[in-house]
Amino acid sequence: MSFKVVIPSAGLGSRIGSYSKHLNKALVTIGDKPAICRVIDKFDHDVPIVILTGYKGAMLKEVLLTIYPERELEFIHVDKFEGPESGLGYSMLKAEKALQCPFIFIPNDTIIGEDNINLDPNIHGNWIAYFTKTSEDQYNSEFFRCIELSENNKKVTGITGKGTLNTNIYIGICGVKDYENFWKSMHSDNAITEGEVFGLKSLGDLCPISINEWYDCGTLQYLLLAKEKFENPDHNILEKEDEAIWFIDERVIKFSIHE
Repeated sequence: MSFKVVIPSAGLGSRIGSYSKHLNKALVTIGDKPAICRVIDKFDHDVPIVILTGYKGAMLKEVLLTIYPERELEFIHVDKFEGPESGLGYSMLKAEKALQCPFIFIPNDTIIGEDNINLDPNIHGNWIAYFTKTSEDQYNSEFFRCIELSENNKKVTGITGKGTLNTNIYIGICGVKDYENFWKSMHSDNAITEGEVFGLKSLGDLCPISINEWYDCGTLQYLLLAKEKFENPDHNILEKEDEAIWFIDERVIKFSIHE
């Protein structure tokens, strides 16, 4: 094992409205399959996956064990996934023992197209993925953290807060080689709400990885854009809040929240 992948999936997903009323947002359908499957499928089959669960966690675990019966999946329960003491940093600290190795961090609602993000931190070092917004893109960079680059675009010189007008959007995906320094930094109180970015800022050189095709599913507006992008015209499925039909390889999976 050279590295692991960690996918935080504990939150309520309240920004996508009724889609997360009965489901963890990782299970929202994006073109024939749950969103989180489009994340997992970007990585080689032998890469261990660590999933942080909380809201509707048992349901998420059941679904993923059904879809990936032969993959190495580790589920870690986050006891505080809502309220003032919760936050992405708190969730990440729950995975500290499981991530005593280089790892890739990726949200469950960040969909990547043809770009390669199966980038071993042992080889590529500490890296951070970004999307360069153009005038034609519908993403508003003010709603995302952005990165500042050196003149030759070979090094990340800063990670800004939300509200900046920088066109290089940090899409929430990063590779961590220096995991010991990362975890040491994450024990700061400020890391609770700032999340993995706080740990990234403590690392040395960060290599920027440019992503050409990125779909954010974290808000209702952008989720609908992703649904439209990946819609399969061959499958006319009436979408419901409490059930779904997924097409996984050669299988059809019927899912319902009702036993």
